[in-house]
Amino acid sequence: MNFLKKYKYNYLLISAVVIFCTFLILFFGFFYEEEINEIPSRYDSNLGFLPFVFLALIFAPLFEEIAFRGYFTKHKVLKIASILVIPFFILLMKNYFILIIALPYLVLLIINIINKKLLINEQFLFIYSAILFGAMHYKLEHLESVITILPILVQFSLGLLLGWVVLNFNIIKSIIVHCIYNLIFLLPVFIGLQFPNNEVQSLNYNNHKITWEQTPIIGGLKTISIPNPQEVIVKNYTPFDVYKLYDFDNKPNLRNAEMFVKYKLSIEKINDNAIKLDSITVKEMLLKAELLIKD
Repeated sequence: MNFLKKYKYNYLLISAVVIFCTFLILFFGFFYEEEINEIPSRYDSNLGFLPFVFLALIFAPLFEEIAFRGYFTKHKVLKIASILVIPFFILLMKNYFILIIALPYLVLLIINIINKKLLINEQFLFIYSAILFGAMHYKLEHLESVITILPILVQFSLGLLLGWVVLNFNIIKSIIVHCIYNLIFLLPVFIGLQFPNNEVQSLNYNNHKITWEQTPIIGGLKTISIPNPQEVIVKNYTPFDVYKLYDFDNKPNLRNAEMFVKYKLSIEKINDNAIKLDSITVKEMLLKAELLIKD
C-alpha cells in the first residue's frame, strides 16, 4: 500500500474496493444462479446493440463524469456544468424519485459556489455524489427486493473510485477509467452475442410452427420474406422486430427476453386451418416461445 502514500483521499479508493467485494460476496454467495438470471434488466432491450455501445462507451462516461465529478475539478465552468447536467439526466431518464436525493445535493453545491464562507465539507460531498451516482442508475421499480437493490453497491463503489481518480488526476482520466470499466462489462456480452448457441428450437401453436435459432449480432444480412399471409421468415432480426412487422402504431409493454439477441426465425403454417398472421397471433407465439416477455 506504500504506492498510495503520494495520493490523497485514499479512503475513497479503499472504500470502493471493500464495497465492491462486499457486493460480490453478498450477491453471488447468498443467491442462486436462477434467481440472478431472473432479475429484470435495467436497460431497454429493444434499443439495439450499437446505440447501447455508444451510450456505454461515449455518452455515459463523458456526461456522467461532468455531472457527478465535474464539481470536484478546479474549473468553474465544469462546476456549474455539473449542477446543470444532473437535472438533465433526471429528465432524460424520467427518474423523478431521484429528485429527493438530488435537490439537497444541488443546493449544497450552489451554496458552496456562491458563499465561500459557508463551505460544505468537501469529503461529505464526495460521498453524497457517489450515492447520487449509484441511485441515478435505478428506477423505483428496481428497488422492490434485496436482490435488485444490492447492485446499487456496484455503482456506488464506481462513484467512489472515479471520485478518487478526479481528485488525484483529472476529469479526462476519470472519463477514460469510466469508459474502460464499461468496456470490461461489455466485452463478454458482445462475445456471447457474436458467437451464439446455434441450437434450433421450435414449437407448434395454433396451427403454426415457429422455429428459431440465434445469429451473430454483427455481420449478418437482414432479410424478410412473407410468402403468404400465414407465414413469415426473417434473419438477423430480434423477436421484437418481428412483432413490429405486424403492429406499426402501438407501443406495447413487451421487450426481448434476452438483450439484443438476433435470430433466424420462421413462422409457418402447419395446415390450411392456420389463420392469417396479425399482431395478436404473432405476440402470442413469441410469448409462448419465451422470445418476448411482458414488462
